Amino acid sequence: MKTVALHLSIVYIALLFLGGAAPASAQEAIGYTPLAPIPGTIVDQAGKECAVVEGQPLAPGCKTTLPRYLRGLYTTGIALAAFFAVFSIVRGGFQLLFTDSILGKLEGKGIILRAVGGLIVVYSSWLFMTTINPQLAQDLDLDLRFPRPKIIARDDALFTTFTQKQLESLETSTKETKEKAGKEIAEAKAHLATLRPQLSAARAGNDGEEVLRLETEIGEEERRLARNLGITASADERLTTMKGANAESHSAVQAVLTETTKAGGVVDQIRSTYSEKRTALAGKPDQVIQSHLDEFNDMASMHKGIAFGIIENPPKVVGTKGAVTIKETELTNQVASRIQAIKDERQRQLNALGNLNATLADTPSRQVLRAQLGRIRQAADNQICQIKNLCKQKGYGCKDLEPAAQCTY
Repeated sequence: MKTVALHLSIVYIALLFLGGAAPASAQEAIGYTPLAPIPGTIVDQAGKECAVVEGQPLAPGCKTTLPRYLRGLYTTGIALAAFFAVFSIVRGGFQLLFTDSILGKLEGKGIILRAVGGLIVVYSSWLFMTTINPQLAQDLDLDLRFPRPKIIARDDALFTTFTQKQLESLETSTKETKEKAGKEIAEAKAHLATLRPQLSAARAGNDGEEVLRLETEIGEEERRLARNLGITASADERLTTMKGANAESHSAVQAVLTETTKAGGVVDQIRSTYSEKRTALAGKPDQVIQSHLDEFNDMASMHKGIAFGIIENPPKVVGTKGAVTIKETELTNQVASRIQAIKDERQRQLNALGNLNATLADTPSRQVLRAQLGRIRQAADNQICQIKNLCKQKGYGCKDLEPAAQCTY
């Protein structure tokens, strides 16, 4: 009797998990007639409970399912656990009352504590599963059917769709990100402005230990500066891309385009940020090379996002009878200008890397550079092909732009 409640509790928890975790095929199980029916688990075709009389066969059409049967086992087990617990508590109480020995009284207390502990384990299983899913609290119903989620693949899902409210939230978070990064940048610059004169003085005084310490600290601050400059550029790119791709009208797309390409606009800001980042990374050629690929990806992504916005909101003209006609020639020209911007940016970065290659004496860094040249060319083709793919899906002539790009639809 000492371990009956504990053993029962383990069995009941296993049944609970088995019933809750039964696969869909089991929960849609074919009804069957159990050899040992449990009252309350047998129903007819109309869902009414069938009477279970010991020694007599069930009425025709009365069957059960595995989840329903497991629920009956669990409910019966709960009742048995309570019965055995009460019996053990009474037995322990009598032993406490009618024994004078210390060992006997300790044994009586142990019986009561084990019975209470078994009850706690049994009923905590129900509480635990209720916390996971409150539906389990409904008559301890284990017959759960979780519908299989349907994944709908959109052929035109080439960018993330944002609502205007989400765009506003993104704009707010971008502002906060840039403010935080701006503080880090200002602190790093101020610290570098203090450390660099100290390094010069340490070198002049041939203080090797101090030189090593300052060089390490300056390197950390330069990495901090470069990291936050990269965060700033990526935040600008992300916001501009999403605003362009999710614009609600052609005029809204044109406003994003103007804000992006004007003097001092987003393009100029990102270029300035990457230029400053490369200055901070001077002496680290591999990271400078990587920054050119990062800059190209940011620029190309913005132009692609604006191209998507143009394709989704093409220029239109309203006829005399109210008919709306798409100005496909104008649409094609506007999309072509974004593709050309991607190509121009590709050439700009390739030229910059070519100039950098002439200054590199390190063979491993030259190998890294050659690899990045290939990645930039491939990234440009990918961005252009995504634009052409959307044109093809919409049935516009801009799908025939830039035939040199090897696209697969």
